[in-house]
This record gives sequence, C-alpha cells and structure tokens, in this order.
Amino acid sequence: MSSDNETELNPLAQEAARALTHVVPGVHRVLRTVLAVRFPETTSVPQVRALFRLSQQPRLSLRDLAESERVSSPTMSRSIDALVAKGWVTRAMSDEDRRSIWIALTSEGASLVERVMLDLNLQFARLLGSWDDESLSVLIRALSLLENSSLLRPESTSSLGPAETSR
Repeated sequence: MSSDNETELNPLAQEAARALTHVVPGVHRVLRTVLAVRFPETTSVPQVRALFRLSQQPRLSLRDLAESERVSSPTMSRSIDALVAKGWVTRAMSDEDRRSIWIALTSEGASLVERVMLDLNLQFARLLGSWDDESLSVLIRALSLLENSSLLRPESTSSLGPAETSR
C-alpha cells in the first residue's frame, strides 16, 4: 500500500527506510537480551531509555522526559517512581515552579548506564566481529549520518503524531 506522499519521496530514501525498519527490531532484541541476561535488576527497556536520556542531559523535567520518550506524564511518573526506588534517579520540586518536577541520575544510575553501554558495545562488537573493514566503515558512516541528523532527536519526532495518552 502506498500513499500519495510516498510517490514524492526519493526511491533510495524509501529503500533505506525499509532496511532501517527491518534492522531496528533486531537491535532492540539485542538490547532486551543484554538487559535480561546481564542486568536482570533493570525492569524494562523504557526505563533504561529514560536512564540513557538522563545521562545525556543531567537534569530534565518530568514533562520533558515524558515528551522525549513519547509517553504521558503519568506513565513516565510511574517509571520514575520505580527508578527512584532503585536509587538510580532523584526527583525534586523546581524552585522556580512548584508544579515542575526535576529528574536527575544518581551516581548509581550513571554507573548502571555506563555498565549497560559498555556491555552493549561489547555484544555488538562481537556480532560485527566477522565483518570486513570496508563493511564496518560503511556502517560507521551510515550510523554517523543518522546520529548527526535531526532525524533521531526527540524534538524532531514530536511532529510524527500524538504521544501516548494512557496505558
């Protein structure tokens, strides 16, 4: 099934998009497996994503974190409750606006993120270990283009559709 908008797109962009949508579930599966096997104390991929996001920005409001992860504030609040209980994040009222809640990683949370990232890097390096240098260079270049584009930034995905409103 194709839409009118699809016919206006670059055919190579469409092919790349199809390839990306086939690869992402496998990458996600590796992440879930690493978390389940190596870090059973973590509870869910969404919670780990929130930790990763907080490692990139030392302090975020609950609302901004929910928007960046495309979930409702109550859903994010429940996730943050679990992360606070494990000692991985702190939540504090804003001095400027008592309605705002700031979320930040604790040193234990930062350590967990670092350990998960190191383990993921090791697992992916093992999976890619049999690739030749040229193929690895192409992959690095493609991933760099994705990383440096606005495509994957939370603010650019907000226009894709409404965030989750209930769970």
